[in-house]
Amino acid sequence: MLIVGVVIYWAILEIGNDLSGANEEDTANGDGDPFAGFLFIFLPMCIAGFIYIPACIWALIQTGRRERRQQKTSAQRLVQ
Repeated sequence: MLIVGVVIYWAILEIGNDLSGANEEDTANGDGDPFAGFLFIFLPMCIAGFIYIPACIWALIQTGRRERRQQKTSAQRLVQ
């Protein structure tokens, strides 16, 4: 899941950089837009978080259901 989160963050960051037309020289010299720090770092982290956190919660719920199902079937086997 961590790899998925990093890939989503990187993809959003690259799309944002492409749309703004920012290049490495502008950002290295500090000549870029001061709003770029928010737009290209904070905003992609928020978007990735809105995708990543619910996916982690969903995975935890599915794991819990699977474990309960396995416990139920093993208990039924013991009864038989």
